[in-house]
Amino acid sequence: MIHHLMGSSIPFLFANSSIAHSEIHGQCSVAINLSLNGDFNLRNFGIIGHEAFMLCDNPSFQSGLELFFQRGRHYDTFQNPAEMLQKASFYIENRNHTRSLAIEASDVYWKQLNPVIIRKSLRSIFEEAYLDERFRAFSDPRLQYARSTDPSEFSDRIAIYECLQERHRRSELLSVTVFPDVTVNTITDLYDLPRIQLVRIVESGSNNDLDKQIIQLCQVEILQEQPIGGNTSLLMLLF
Repeated sequence: MIHHLMGSSIPFLFANSSIAHSEIHGQCSVAINLSLNGDFNLRNFGIIGHEAFMLCDNPSFQSGLELFFQRGRHYDTFQNPAEMLQKASFYIENRNHTRSLAIEASDVYWKQLNPVIIRKSLRSIFEEAYLDERFRAFSDPRLQYARSTDPSEFSDRIAIYECLQERHRRSELLSVTVFPDVTVNTITDLYDLPRIQLVRIVESGSNNDLDKQIIQLCQVEILQEQPIGGNTSLLMLLF
């Protein structure tokens, strides 16, 4: 993404230092946040809290960003480099509109997510056994499918996820072929990566209801079992 910015006519400043963030965010009209895997991180707070308008890669549902902020009103997203450049240009050219959106988003942050409020929420968990409904994991539909108490499976799932997470970080789009014996838990784990495209190979004649539910939830493309040629660019998961 940085290379695409460098090749454009958009003036920008690249910062990878948390120390410099507060100064930079307060001076820019648009801040582009590139996350590792579409997560809701401290840079989101830094950008919005300092009244810069945030343009970020598409966050996953699991990130929780939309629990507090509305896309198109408090921030905006992009799916690819071309859309990033197009939207960055639009928000820079329409500075007054962009400024009003940034101020509204900052107001939401300081009223709901500033450090004082978060510390109070954290204390209430331990002292009163109370957890804000928005922070409960039950809102994640994957939980009805991906349940496991086997420690060895957790280790395998983490290892797979970390490997693909790193590839995802380096790729604008990552395509993954999922073979029939890959577990449902692994599929739902990978759905957390917003720029991943999952293609599941199923056995011919398979009519598994659970498969259908997972496919619908995780937006998995279905492919009947067949040999995959040498020209494929898909990363294969072999178990």
